[in-house]
Amino acid sequence: MANRWVLSAIGIAAVATVGLATGLSAKTQFQRQAPATLDDLLSEVKGLRADIGQSSAATIKTQLLVARLQVEEQRINGIAKQIADVDQQLAPVRQSMAMMTADMKRLDEARRSTNNDPDLAERIDQIKSGLDNQQRRERELAGQEANLAQQYAVEQSCWSDFNDRLDVLERSLTTR
Repeated sequence: MANRWVLSAIGIAAVATVGLATGLSAKTQFQRQAPATLDDLLSEVKGLRADIGQSSAATIKTQLLVARLQVEEQRINGIAKQIADVDQQLAPVRQSMAMMTADMKRLDEARRSTNNDPDLAERIDQIKSGLDNQQRRERELAGQEANLAQQYAVEQSCWSDFNDRLDVLERSLTTR
């Protein structure tokens, strides 16, 4: 995706340069048909300076937007990786919780059928403690995931803003 936007930005700069060169060439050829006075030459030089200034400003603006776009893409990719890491941590926690819950139910049924076996009650308490720890860990990870998802949305919005600005710049350069 980054390469596409870099190539797009380079294309924008190339279009601007070709458009400027074409416009300058046409101006110069038109004015060569009649003898030029010193005032004509001076106004032509001023016009060329203004055109070059506009072209330079557009090129710099394009380069800045592309750089910002790349930084946003790096941020988005970093946050996406963090979300994937949290998901990888959540999976075994949830799997462990499911196994502990099933073990606790099985042991509770066995305890009821053996008339409150103290060993089973102790084992159930251990499982409950482990389950509480896993639930706490799950809440922590789910909170991290929610925060990361919010950051991801903010960075995605910034990326879209820079992308829209590049589109506007591209349209302004192609209409000249």
